[in-house]
Amino acid sequence: MITMRTEAEREYQRRWYSNNKERAREYTRRHRANNPEANRWYAIKFKYGLTREGWRDLYDKQGGCCAICGQERKLNVDHDHSCCPTNEKTCGLCVRGLLCDMCNRALGMLDEDPTVINSMLTYVRKYTTKEEGRQ
Repeated sequence: MITMRTEAEREYQRRWYSNNKERAREYTRRHRANNPEANRWYAIKFKYGLTREGWRDLYDKQGGCCAICGQERKLNVDHDHSCCPTNEKTCGLCVRGLLCDMCNRALGMLDEDPTVINSMLTYVRKYTTKEEGRQ
């Protein structure tokens, strides 16, 4: 359960942190190292505004697979970078789905440009033989 702190409590915490920065940093390092899963969910919530339940809904809609390649791998949150161009935090409305690391990186390297992606697809199809089972 989350409780709201009073202004006096927040001020006390600010002063304590100001006087104990190294101790606080060490605690944070240990906590993150000992709780990687909690840290991951906090980061997803902070950056994308996506709760565990929201992430799970996307996961279930996609059948537990990457939205592009369909592989069952560790999935990352994908969002429209043109909506929220900063790398810090998104509005949460631009979340598109869940992608594996390889597809997420490939999409980023192509600048999410449909023209480039279609050109690449045309190129690959041009040099793929029918004997390999692809057209």
